[in-house]
Amino acid sequence: MNLLAQGQAIPVFFSCDEKYVPYVATAIKSLVANTKSLLHVYVIDGGITQHSKNLLKNFAMQLQNVTIDILFVDLNIFRDMKVNQLSLSSYCRFLIPWLVPELSRAIYLDADILVLGDIADLYNYDLRGKPLAACVDMGREPRSKLLEVNPNYFSFASKHVYFNAGVLLIDCEHWRKENLLDTLLAIEAKYREDMIFMDQDVLNKCFESNYVQLPIKFNFMPHMKELCKQGMVENVSAEDVKNTEKCCQIIHFAGPVKPWSSKWCFTNGEFENFWFYAYQTPSGIGMLANFVERNIVENVNRCVNDIRWSLDHFEESKKKYKILNVIPFLTVKKRFKRENRFLLSVSLLGLPLYSKLVDSKNVRYRLFGCFPLMKVTRK
Repeated sequence: MNLLAQGQAIPVFFSCDEKYVPYVATAIKSLVANTKSLLHVYVIDGGITQHSKNLLKNFAMQLQNVTIDILFVDLNIFRDMKVNQLSLSSYCRFLIPWLVPELSRAIYLDADILVLGDIADLYNYDLRGKPLAACVDMGREPRSKLLEVNPNYFSFASKHVYFNAGVLLIDCEHWRKENLLDTLLAIEAKYREDMIFMDQDVLNKCFESNYVQLPIKFNFMPHMKELCKQGMVENVSAEDVKNTEKCCQIIHFAGPVKPWSSKWCFTNGEFENFWFYAYQTPSGIGMLANFVERNIVENVNRCVNDIRWSLDHFEESKKKYKILNVIPFLTVKKRFKRENRFLLSVSLLGLPLYSKLVDSKNVRYRLFGCFPLMKVTRK
């Protein structure tokens, strides 16, 4: 099914504040690179500076087949809503059908995604008369554990499969006809104190058992495989996840671990894919610099902790620390010389930095392998 008329652009919405602008630009770059059709990207302004708006518009001029518009939203409409770790911009997806009233359907994407397939496949997906299409939420804990966090957390109908709100296909005409904005705001007000996943809980309550479940290739989360092993996913099998991870069309970096802050848990090229597109954005070099700086600080902290541990545990060892798991950074060696005598040394980029030699009488400290720093006589 192809719902695109000749020359029609696919409408794709993002919503973000200033902090997430670099990641939205990365998502847009991946979207454009992998989609053949014309695209009209709408970025809902959840607190973006004028400098970043100009940056996004200039970025669009360097890309083909895409137009980018920044849509202003008065966030006061959400001022009383519960946010926890999220920002008010998360609720802006509720407004999409009214922000551009001429649209019949639209796609919403979170900022922490990569598009690796043609987005037209999602846009043309058969809604079968439903107001929404979304993927099952793979990061949702069993209800029993959620009730431990909040005993008043509201329940859903037994047949409802809880979905993730990071990728949505919206029937805009249906939402406007049924005036679903009022419904969404009323649900949020009613359940405000008992919600755990904020806007996502509101959407699930509003479209309870009344949405089309998309294949997980449209919202694939890198941690899905591990969650399946832990038995935390009830509606998707481990086999489905295994078959999808190599051919997913949209990767969603849901959860606290992001490729711009850490490399661990990304094992199937997700980390490399993110940086491939991020580096082609105006903020790419700055993002990489921040990542390297954070990586160095983490390695130094880890090294310091190891040195402290080494002072109390006399076991022979050698540990290496690398930047981006490639560039050698710090090496910590510790070895016995004989009874009551051991050597602790630290090398930076392969060059001696610091050493501590302990024998039965003295503790000697040296810099760069040759300069005596301090000598302490043991009692």
